[in-house]
Amino acid sequence: MVTALSTKLLGVHIDDLPAVVEEGLGQLCGYFNVDRAYALKVDQSFTFELNVEWWAPGIVQQTTPVAELPIEAQRFWVRTLRSGKVVHIPDVDDAHDAAVGAGEALRHDGVRSILFLPLISRGTTAGFLGLEARRGTRAWSDESIALMRTVGELFVSAVERSRAEQALAEAARELERRNDELERSNRELEQFASIVSHDLKSPLQVVRGFVELLGREAAVSSSADVQTYVGAALRGAERMDRLIDDLLAYSRAGQRPDAFVPVDLNEVVDEVLADSAAYITAADATVEVEPMPTVAGDETQLRQLLQNLINNAVKFRRNDVTATVRLRAAEHDDRWTIRVEDNGIGVERRNREEIFGMFVRVSQGDQPGSGIGLAVCARVVTNHGGHIWVEDGIGGGSAFCFSLSKHP
Repeated sequence: MVTALSTKLLGVHIDDLPAVVEEGLGQLCGYFNVDRAYALKVDQSFTFELNVEWWAPGIVQQTTPVAELPIEAQRFWVRTLRSGKVVHIPDVDDAHDAAVGAGEALRHDGVRSILFLPLISRGTTAGFLGLEARRGTRAWSDESIALMRTVGELFVSAVERSRAEQALAEAARELERRNDELERSNRELEQFASIVSHDLKSPLQVVRGFVELLGREAAVSSSADVQTYVGAALRGAERMDRLIDDLLAYSRAGQRPDAFVPVDLNEVVDEVLADSAAYITAADATVEVEPMPTVAGDETQLRQLLQNLINNAVKFRRNDVTATVRLRAAEHDDRWTIRVEDNGIGVERRNREEIFGMFVRVSQGDQPGSGIGLAVCARVVTNHGGHIWVEDGIGGGSAFCFSLSKHP
């Protein structure tokens, strides 16, 4: 009976728990040949209420609420509840002196014998389990009381498990709701960035166009000041144009892909090098690539990541040596670590954490830039569940390392 009840209580939904407990109480009554069984729950003040009960067919269902019991009976039950002791009265007519008041109340309700024992949860009394015989007297052996305790523990465990599962399910629903809101917010942000970039670029192109016209008109002028003003205005427009493009790239990098697929980084690096060939040649740089692995990810974002890191390695080169960039991969358990190493101006140790923040420009000399490229890289790596960091590179240069999973 206990094994079957334990199996039935395992995984039962909290809404279905009372019916299963009531069925278990009925089985207890049948096993002990008694007329009523009930489970009570209590709060910290030991105010208790009926939770689940079972009555044998044909028994008059008469019970007196505790608040209406005689004072002596109330005091007995309060002391008993607080002490957490088992109440075992085989015959209420022979109740011991301390339970005389309670015995009279029980007899008034038709109870002949009672077994009432505490249910313990995490070291505190969570409730009580009771059995009553009304058609005759009944004594419970130590083995029977132990059996009752076992059943009571099953009830308590089922309640705690059901509540925990319910709380976990609610937390999962809340997390799903928040994720949905975050995804919606990200989509709106990306849409906003696209619209804003378009709206900013339109007047910017008008300004640039008229400044260029002004520059052509001023070309015939001998005034150096006019040429300086025009040049400054055009440089400002170009910086603003790059900043808008970088902000849009950062916004798009924030969207985590719906699904990862196998991506051959050899092909991605080949495409990046082809796109950046003119820039690399102009810088007289050398890019050395060791065999790259296949990783789980989004091809577009990984191309953006590698393009930013390779171009940065070329961009922040030293003037006294030929720029060299090396790409290699190392395998670690279920992940790959990709290393983009250079012999450039390097990044000081104190700046290696903050360099991935928005608009952060450190150790860049007089090189132009918005300080968004590495923030984009960090976002892409985070989207892929990885980590990005900086180490020492070749001859004082930098090595930007990031980890990626092998499998989707």
